[in-house]
This record gives sequence, C-alpha cells and structure tokens, in this order.
Amino acid sequence: MKLRWPVRKIAVKAATEDAAKALVTFRDVVMSQANSKELVLLKGNEDFDGIQLTIQPNAAAIGRVYKQWWSKIATMLENRPADEVKKALDKGEFKIGIEGQIIRIDPGMVSFKKSMPEGIAVVQTSHGEIYVDMRITPEIQAEGYARELIRRIQQMRKETDLAIEDYIKTAVRVRKEFAKLLEPWKPYIAAETRSRSLVIGEDAVTEEYVVEWNVEGETITIGITPLRMAEAVSEFTKIPHITERKAIALADAGFKTSASLQQATRDDLARVEGIDPTDVKRIREHFEAGPRGEPGLCPTCGAEVSERAKTCPRCGEPLGVSVAPEPPASAAAQSAPAAPAAMECPECGQPAAPGTLACRQCGHRFVEAAEQLPSADTPPAVKVSVTSATPEKAQSVNCPFCDAIVPPEAINCPSCGTSLRLAAKGATPATTLRVEIQEPPSPKPLPELRRSSTYLVKEDTPATSYQLFLRAISGGVKGFCITRTYPEKVREQYGLPGVPTLWLSNVGKEETVRPKDLEKLSLSLEQFIAQEKGVVVIDGIEYLITNNNFITVLRLVQALRDQVAMHGAILLFSVNPSALDEHQLRLLEREVDQVLDLRA
Repeated sequence: MKLRWPVRKIAVKAATEDAAKALVTFRDVVMSQANSKELVLLKGNEDFDGIQLTIQPNAAAIGRVYKQWWSKIATMLENRPADEVKKALDKGEFKIGIEGQIIRIDPGMVSFKKSMPEGIAVVQTSHGEIYVDMRITPEIQAEGYARELIRRIQQMRKETDLAIEDYIKTAVRVRKEFAKLLEPWKPYIAAETRSRSLVIGEDAVTEEYVVEWNVEGETITIGITPLRMAEAVSEFTKIPHITERKAIALADAGFKTSASLQQATRDDLARVEGIDPTDVKRIREHFEAGPRGEPGLCPTCGAEVSERAKTCPRCGEPLGVSVAPEPPASAAAQSAPAAPAAMECPECGQPAAPGTLACRQCGHRFVEAAEQLPSADTPPAVKVSVTSATPEKAQSVNCPFCDAIVPPEAINCPSCGTSLRLAAKGATPATTLRVEIQEPPSPKPLPELRRSSTYLVKEDTPATSYQLFLRAISGGVKGFCITRTYPEKVREQYGLPGVPTLWLSNVGKEETVRPKDLEKLSLSLEQFIAQEKGVVVIDGIEYLITNNNFITVLRLVQALRDQVAMHGAILLFSVNPSALDEHQLRLLEREVDQVLDLRA
C-alpha cells in the first residue's frame, strides 16, 4: 500500500483502561495521524471482522475412543464449518454419523486456530492487540489515486512558479474506467489544487504545461494552464464592497486588469454572473469618481473599514489611505473670516487642526507644540476647583488664609499679617482652593502560567501576551513565537534575542510560513512542543482565520491544545475580541484552559 493511501480500518482489542480512554478522547487525532478511515475498539470477547477459524482434529484423542474410524472422523471434521462445530462444542458435544453409527465428538478431540485473511496485519502491544485492515477496496483505491493526482498537480504548479492563491485550468487524460473511478473525487481534487475547471477523461490534453506521469502502473497525462488571476482579484477587491468571490466572477468573465474593467459598460458588467445592479453601480462610481471618501471593505478579509483607516481592524493588513472630501461651505461660513489653515502631518500626510498636539491617525507629535507636551514621567493628574462662599457686604473683606474680617483698604490681614495682594488683584472673598490628586489605575497583575495549559489572552494589542511569554522564558523555559509582525521588529520591541520565530506572511523567505500552509505551521509547533516542552505564543490568529476559515483554524487550536496537554507545554494566543464574531470567540474560549481578559 502506498504511503498516501488511507487504510480501511484500525481495530484495538482488549485495550487497557487508560489506552481505551485515550483512544476515545483522541479518536480524530489517531485517525488523522494513522491515515485511517475508521477506528474501532473491540471488547475481550469480540473478534475482528473477517477473521477465519479453522479446525485442527486431535488424532490421539480421537484414536483412543474411535480407533478404527479416527481417520474418517478427522477428515469429516475438517470439512465441516468451523463456526458450526465450535458452537456445538460450546454447548457440550458435537455429533456426526459414520456407517450408521452416531459418533460423539468431545471438546478435547479438536482445537481451533484463528487465521487472518490476506491484507490484515496484527500487532501485539502492552496496550492491546492492534488490527490494521490494509485491504484495498474500490473506494480506497479512488481516494488513493485522487491524492496521487493532487500531489502531481501541486508539483506542476510549483514548476510554473504559481502563487499559492492563484488559480489554474486543469485537464487529465486517463482510461475510461479510471476516469469513472475518479469522478466522485473531482470536487476534492479541484479544491485542493485551486482548479477553476477540471476535466478528467480520454480526450487529448491541450493545456499550456503538460506532463505524462506513471502512477502505480497507470499512465496519466496532466495539463495545466495558469489563469494568472491573483493580481486581478487583488485589484478588484480594492473596490468598495467587491469581495473575493465577486472579483473572481469578474476575472472569469474576461476582465483581467483594472484597465479592462474600467472600460466595461454597465451592460457589460450586468451580464456577469454574481454581480448585481448595486455592484455595477459601485464599480462604475469607483472608476468615474475615484475611491475617495467612501468606506469600503478590506481586500484581504472583507471587513468594513472606515475611509481614514490605514490598517484593517480585523486582520491588520495595510490599506490604501483615502481622505474624505470636505463638505461645501455655507454662505454664512463664506462671509465669515477665514479660519487658520490646517496643518499637515509630516509622517502620514493627514490634515490636523491648528494647535493639535499630535496626529490622530499616526500619533506623530508636532514640533510647534513641543513645549506643551508632558514629560515622559507624567505625574499624577491634579484637579483644581474653586469654590466661593456667599459674598459679604461690599465694605468688608475676608482674609483668604485665616478668613478673618479685614477693612477693604487694608494691605495686610490684621489677624495673621498675611499680604492681601490676592484680594487686591480681584480675588473673590473667602476663596478656597481644593486640590484632588487622581492616581493612575494600578495595572492588573499578570497570572502565573501552568504547565499543560492553553491560554486565550483578550487584549487590544499583543503586548501583555509577550510580557507573559518573556516572563516564562526568563525562568529557563524554551520559547517559540508565531507572529504577524516582522521577526526582527518583534525581537527588538520585546527583547527576544535568539527566540525561534515564524513570520505569518506570503513573502516566502526564511523564518516565514504562509498563512494557508497550516500543515507546515502545525508540524513546526508539534515538533517544538514534543521536543522542548516549552512555551508558545501565537500573535495573528485573526490573520490565519481570514486566510483560511474559522473551523480550520479552530481544529488547529484543538490539535495544539492536545499536544500541549500531553507534553506539559504552555500555549498562549492573543486575540482582539473586536476582530472576531461573538460566536467565534465563544468557540475559541471553549477550547482553552483559561481565558485572560487583560484589557484596560
């Protein structure tokens, strides 16, 4: 059996209590790792399906009782169904007739031997008896060949330097019987290879890149034509409310560039399947009036973004900055004196009102207001309020310090001798100054991390997760970081020199993993957890969700949690609650040992 082909069934007989409990808990993990279609637990008195029972007559025992007939009796027993004989002997005895005589067969006269059919392997372990059914059925054969086909198409995509997110057109030439065998697997093959169209049959292959393969004795000719849609889809999704699905529909209709889409008329766009009249209006307005001033969708994840946003609030991808047009001035405003000209931020180019201390978009502090900025060590806020008592008569004045009554013309207080310059400058009689010192709120204490535990950290930025991570590795624990930020920036910002880091990016360089390559990401994490038993921090779970789907990422979290629990490691993943739907957040919370809400 080939390595990529699944096995039909795995059965475990008489498993120990711990083994049975583990197999039930990690059933999906075992089936996935063993590449099995089914996992069965057999009790001690149960036999594996398909096991064969044969009779072995005991010649010595038969000869002692039936000396002259022992040979005939042995032959007759061997020709009888073994199950029938065993069932009768379990009740006491088995009877056969020879030359008009009734012969009684006792349990001691025969023995039974179990034999496995061809294609089934048996392994004895201290945890139970394991049966592996490797018999190849038509269904197993079809799935196995489908996987072999996928591997070769992926190899051809790699040889043509196709981007992972790009699409192809695929044609496969095989025998008629083989095409019929693969027919149920066409949607799976097309999805795994990102084929917009897939033809499997006996017709000649006329695609751009054609290779003939030999797969298990079968000659298979595969041809692919790169559609080069990735760039067009990326451009089209910059139009407000045009999702990836709608962008693909436009590309399928023949619009390969923004220029060709800009030249399309409303009638041309209306004929595209999947594009409704509202989309037609948005596309035309985008090219006629430009994309300025209208909120749109993130081209990566489809989330709503404001017109002034620089990055997507959900996935963190950079966006093109657009500035909303200023509303027309009213007649009254036009007749009023001109307001001071607005300043422009030298960092991001965004307008700012005169006198603004810092840019609201990027946080840049303006030079003009440098003297007004607070120092790095800002003291506690001080609130001063002034309260006044009921005014006295005009001819009497109260000392602001001892509250004694003094004549209005007095320079010093006759009671305490304090100078009354404050009163001379117009201070209100009996003025009292009250000072309130507002201490900044104390930060929440960081919890202690426990081994074999998974934590979901709710926070607006991943700073707290990195603090927990840094504290763990400072105690001698090995660390591993998965981040959406460039690794060198993370190491410099949080002081993590030498910590192994994987960057979630499509750049494809060293220390990177593509967000759609969850298999590579999972393998790297599982190897680290099993070997180092350290702490892992994942910063970018939202980015993984937008590039795959939530259920796929949830399964990854479940698998990692199991690995962490088994090997005594620690897993932290930072989540911005505002970037996820409420039900998604609840599902993630159910898969962790503890939720840490460390938001201010």
